[in-house]
Amino acid sequence: MGLKGDDHVYHSGYLDDATHASLLPRPPLTSELCLAQHNRIKTMQGLECNPSLRVINLANNCLSTVSCLQHLTSITELNLRRNKISNFTCSTRLDSLQRLFLSDNSILAISTLSDLFAFTSLQELTLDGNPLSSEGGYRMAVLDCIHSLKHFDLR
Repeated sequence: MGLKGDDHVYHSGYLDDATHASLLPRPPLTSELCLAQHNRIKTMQGLECNPSLRVINLANNCLSTVSCLQHLTSITELNLRRNKISNFTCSTRLDSLQRLFLSDNSILAISTLSDLFAFTSLQELTLDGNPLSSEGGYRMAVLDCIHSLKHFDLR
């Protein structure tokens, strides 16, 4: 674990016993957090202590829900690929969020993503590899609900 140079990125290697962010050694205040090395993080609890985070990478973990985002008002990119997420709920509109990666999770229906429809700055979204992506017409349904998207499923 360590801070990478002067670019304010906190990287973590494999954390044997970490199951949620609050069990991690407290990272320095930083703008980017990468905990994507096949850890076993199950909750996003603890991230709210760093409201200056702009980029969070929690890919390849064991997250089943998305939470604790309401204090992350500066976030522009959130990578949650390859987790166990079945829905995306966020009680606060994240006006700065531009890129959201939810590929290869357990999302079954577009209705479980309805909180995303209020994110007016969202430009890039990935949902491929979720059960919902095999449904006919899912691409058009998502594009009809999120008008700000410029890139969807990396296309």
